[in-house]
Amino acid sequence: MDYTSLKQSLAERIKQAALAKLQITLDEIRFTEPPSGEMGDVSFVCFELAKIINKNPAEVARELAATIVEDGIIKEARAVGPYVNFFIRDEVLFNSIVERLRKANKKAGESDVGKGEIIVLEYLSPNTNKP
Repeated sequence: MDYTSLKQSLAERIKQAALAKLQITLDEIRFTEPPSGEMGDVSFVCFELAKIINKNPAEVARELAATIVEDGIIKEARAVGPYVNFFIRDEVLFNSIVERLRKANKKAGESDVGKGEIIVLEYLSPNTNKP
């Protein structure tokens, strides 16, 4: 699963949760990146949704996070203020990043840096005449 598919899957989960919990249909889902990796991998901001239904954004985030259950992609959905922060399973996130790199550049990870050059490694020792 590439990163775009991962985000689409998360968007579908949010749409389902909004319909089930808040009885509202969402057309577009916009994600942000949390300021710290400890806060999650991807965030959904609830300000616009809260404005539509006249509720506190933090309350909307709590309701959505409680509705979204863990699965093969989502490790955890946590409400942090007016945000629903998603923690993606490490293997899924890693695979999506690798897939994105492969699509962007067929030679991702390859480099010609240092090719054809001689590298000298020196070992430090108190006596330079003995190893």
